[in-house]
Amino acid sequence: MDDADTGVEIDVLGPMRLRVDGAEVDVPGARRRALLAMLAMSRARVVGAGALIDAVWGADPPASADGTLHSHLSRVRGHLGPRAGRLVRDGAGYRLVLGADALDATRAEAFAAQARALRPTDPAAAADRLRQALDLWRGDALAEFGSAGPLGAEAARLTRLRQTLVDGLLDARLACGPAGAVIGDAEQAATADPLRESALLLLVRVLALDGRAPEALAAARDFRRRLADQTGLEASPALADLERAVARGDLAGPVPGAIQPGPPVTAGQPVTARPAVAAVTTPARRPDDPDGRGAGPARARVPRSPTPLLGRAEELDRLAELLHPDRCVTVVGPGGVGKTRLMLDLVHHAAPRWPDGATLVELAPVRDEATVPFALAQALEVTTRGDLLRAVIDYLATRRQILVIDNCEHLLDAVRDLVGELLRWVPNLTVLATSRAPLGTSGEWVFRLGPLPLPAPDTDPAGAAAVRLFLDRARQARGGRDLPATALEDAAAICRRLDGLPLAIELAASRLTALSPADLRARMDAGLDLGRGRRPPVDDDRHHTLRGTIAWSYRLLDAQAQRLFRHLAAVPGLFDLSIAEAVADAVTCSEDPEPAEDPIAALSTLVDASMVETVTDPAHPDDGTAFRMLDSIRAFGLEAARAAGELETAQILIAAWAREFTQSAAGGLHGPDGPRWGRRILTALPVLRACRERMLKHGDLAGAARISIDLGEFAAWHNNAELWAWALETADDPGLAELPEAPLLYAAASHAAWRAGSLGKARELADRALATAVDDAGVATARYALGVTDLFAGEFASSIDHLVAAAALDADLAANEMAVAALAAAYGGDADRADALVTRARQLVGTAGGPIIWSFVEYVQAEIHIHDDPVTARRHAERALAAARAGGVTFAVGISLVTLASSAVRTGDLATATAHYPEVIRLWLRTGSWPQQWTTLRNVADLFGRLGRDAEALLLSTAADADPDSSAVVGADAERVHNLVEQLRDRLGVDAVAAIRRQAAQLTRLEVVDRALTTLAELEHQGAGTPARSPAPPVVG
Repeated sequence: MDDADTGVEIDVLGPMRLRVDGAEVDVPGARRRALLAMLAMSRARVVGAGALIDAVWGADPPASADGTLHSHLSRVRGHLGPRAGRLVRDGAGYRLVLGADALDATRAEAFAAQARALRPTDPAAAADRLRQALDLWRGDALAEFGSAGPLGAEAARLTRLRQTLVDGLLDARLACGPAGAVIGDAEQAATADPLRESALLLLVRVLALDGRAPEALAAARDFRRRLADQTGLEASPALADLERAVARGDLAGPVPGAIQPGPPVTAGQPVTARPAVAAVTTPARRPDDPDGRGAGPARARVPRSPTPLLGRAEELDRLAELLHPDRCVTVVGPGGVGKTRLMLDLVHHAAPRWPDGATLVELAPVRDEATVPFALAQALEVTTRGDLLRAVIDYLATRRQILVIDNCEHLLDAVRDLVGELLRWVPNLTVLATSRAPLGTSGEWVFRLGPLPLPAPDTDPAGAAAVRLFLDRARQARGGRDLPATALEDAAAICRRLDGLPLAIELAASRLTALSPADLRARMDAGLDLGRGRRPPVDDDRHHTLRGTIAWSYRLLDAQAQRLFRHLAAVPGLFDLSIAEAVADAVTCSEDPEPAEDPIAALSTLVDASMVETVTDPAHPDDGTAFRMLDSIRAFGLEAARAAGELETAQILIAAWAREFTQSAAGGLHGPDGPRWGRRILTALPVLRACRERMLKHGDLAGAARISIDLGEFAAWHNNAELWAWALETADDPGLAELPEAPLLYAAASHAAWRAGSLGKARELADRALATAVDDAGVATARYALGVTDLFAGEFASSIDHLVAAAALDADLAANEMAVAALAAAYGGDADRADALVTRARQLVGTAGGPIIWSFVEYVQAEIHIHDDPVTARRHAERALAAARAGGVTFAVGISLVTLASSAVRTGDLATATAHYPEVIRLWLRTGSWPQQWTTLRNVADLFGRLGRDAEALLLSTAADADPDSSAVVGADAERVHNLVEQLRDRLGVDAVAAIRRQAAQLTRLEVVDRALTTLAELEHQGAGTPARSPAPPVVG
């Protein structure tokens, strides 16, 4: 590569322009210019293809975006001419290598840094640097690319930089020259953006220093009024401090003179004021959209608050400035201070900065450090057979998003290590965490959040943020009626006693349904003891106050509601109505001589008292309600339950619910209501995880085994690695063999093992299941597991015998077992028996089947006909895919897509296969299913051979043969693979084959996948669909 410090210059502070070796080069076309700008603004960092597509086409790229992107990249290299080597392909993305001063924005930032260093000792020199920086602007930065997407976010950042430079220059000139010489420029800057507080603060200072204090104070009052009228926001405390200084005369007097006034400074275009709550949507993936870029609005994966955020405007702005790619920012503060609330508002407001959206990882329900990666994977909807962290990294590496990790304080070591690895390997990732202590990860930025400002002495209490929050929540509690003006002092006193903590203030205000502010204040003084007595250590002071606030709300509940609250505190994370009802019913019907009230009414009492909050139920996103406790409130409830001797009872109640739930889920998963059961299982995982951990801790191995048994089918069909791990861990316990649950658990673990790629372990566990079976249910599950392992080992006759025998003993899964037997018969070459078996499977399903069994039966019929009737096979594969997508059955979606593409090849529809394979490749990549991935890539190799891409075909086939996780190819498929490879060798020649083998040995798995996706994109862009030569037989599996 040529010298990176010379040759290429790019200017973005105005209309974008490119210079190569000193000569300006015209870059035509808005999309090509956006591509070049995105690469330049990434400052030599790797930019993934997805991020480039988003920058060029926005949220709705065309189907041909992958191929068209390569075309634009090729033309950009052409514009670079002799410096084309600066545009480098790096892994799954691209980077543009520029010199240190090649980008005007970088030079402006360097001048700004120099000015900051010089300002304390040499303001005149600082002013010179700031002028040099401002002279680089030729217009609005990146304006030609609009305000959306990553370039819109960069444009906004550069606009803020320009404003900062303007303010800095005014400040430096003011430090070394007469104020009167700066007034004109200060007025111009404030007028250009009438809602920018920093410009107003400078103007007030300048006017005061010039002896015009009345005008300075009038300007401040006008700004306050304008800000409130147009945005509903209040000015920061800095303005109030400056107003007091002006009124006292602290800013009057001469200033030293040292430099002459510089040229007038402009502040650029005004920036629209930010509303208190922004209305944005954060992208989330649909089951049929593995990339998360489908059409239509995406469902947000970060919740919203129904109430406005008050008193945090300054904190929002400062925190937003810290958030950049490749950075972790941790919001640190005491419990109840509003860390999570601030974080959620910020993410929704700034969502356009991250084209792939935001994902929230809630760690409050997680107690075991080893579970942290599973919680992250569940939030991202990523599953894998093995290294979960690597799967998460592989998935995030293709996206540009912000990861929000909430409540980290009890898992600091695990979160620190996790975040460190993510930032090390994932480019363009922003991490925002909340915790009561810093994570301690390398390069972490800590943002400390304190309580809301309290009213200062001799000021209007209504102007303080804490009192404003109290008044707003009081208005809600009182049905929209404002508190009278006479209650302001009581409100201020209450907020002071609560230390300005938002959670404490909201809980206190909720009691105004029954109390007046004076009564509330009197009750606090009379015995609620909020903050009284011996003060705890400084670090625990606010926690002590929050504990008192919660205790006070708790004491206002009646005895029945208190008992329910203590029991519900034992439920981690979200809980749906079924848990709430089970606990409430048990609690309200016991230990009470009075007639029990409706359990739901008792739960409603807790919701009304803000001790439990309602949220959308993920299992019923349109109209369902779930519940949760705030972390601090739940901690108090656990302490109260321990003190009352009820914690063990509560945990037993929840464990009983878990056993009933998993049993019902196992029965419902294969029925018509299967999709809803799948969502309920995912929602309940934190509760089930906690129940299982408690069972193992207390020696209840049978209970832990039963959870894995019941959830075994869900784990298999939805590729849930955590549930696989549960089954395999329990199977290794030496005490399991003596339990009645042993054969069922060994069988579930066998299915987990083969899905994880270990066929030998799967066979061992299946044999153990049969050896411990003592009844029909045990024998059936064991022979089902043996039939599946024999299928993948190529022992088709034995597989059929086991599966048919299992179906005769197991009515619940008989249809599934007969369908697998039909698959074994088809792979063994017995088409007639395969037809008979799958027909029997369909009869067993009848009309009661759900998406899982129907998609699988249709898939099996497609595999049966793939050799002799590809048209029929394709029709079945399309039906299988439709049913799998409707039910969100991840594994069935993948296998159906492979068969659909393979049947399309057999019917000569190579274009459809070319279009389908990228989706299934990305699906296996997201779920970490490498055995299925290699089978898919073998089929893609056949497609490439038919379309004349021989080198790429041999590369994929060679890599698949070498990988240890690649499934063995047997029977007729093995012969077809062999024939394809021989044909490729003959066409390529000995030297080319040797070079391709060396190349395959050097590539990583992800690089092989990237080659396949790149070639497929090129073929689709070229409209490939006509074979380049006589087709070879396709490879299926």
